[in-house]
Amino acid sequence: MQPKKILVIQNKRIGDVLISSVIANNIKKVFPHSHVTYFVYDYTAGVLEHNPNIDEIIAVKDKELRKLTNLFKTIRKIRKMRFDIIFDPYSKFQSRMMCLSSNAEYRIGLKRAHKKLKLPFYTHPIDFLEKRSKPCGKAIEDRVHMVQAVFPLKDPDYEPKIFLTAEEKAYSPLKNTIK
Repeated sequence: MQPKKILVIQNKRIGDVLISSVIANNIKKVFPHSHVTYFVYDYTAGVLEHNPNIDEIIAVKDKELRKLTNLFKTIRKIRKMRFDIIFDPYSKFQSRMMCLSSNAEYRIGLKRAHKKLKLPFYTHPIDFLEKRSKPCGKAIEDRVHMVQAVFPLKDPDYEPKIFLTAEEKAYSPLKNTIK
């Protein structure tokens, strides 16, 4: 199987979004020709920009997604986009509902060990790891584990990265100060 469309739903804060970028970095190793889309809050999208493993970013306003009518519109939009694989590392009410309604063949989400989900939000519910085993930290390991638990992944990448443009790399705030 070569999935064409992959969605990562990470509607949380900026650090969580950066940490979840390891999902894109690793799933592109498994499916290099796939189209990876991230669903994030608008104020967090910047940490994903220019990542060569992310093809599209859907940025939404946090407060707008909390409104039930907007949530239902978003669920319909995600369903129409026909994703093959959806990763839900944070497992909020909104993201679980998107997964449940998506018709994606693979719906992969994290859950607490020994906890049974009341609805089939995920085709592949993945237990959080009990403890970390690498210096990168448990949150990063959990996200890489989401990929490894379902798909064969050789040489996993445990480092979230921010990709800067040449202009951003050249910028120096010290050049712009008044002497």
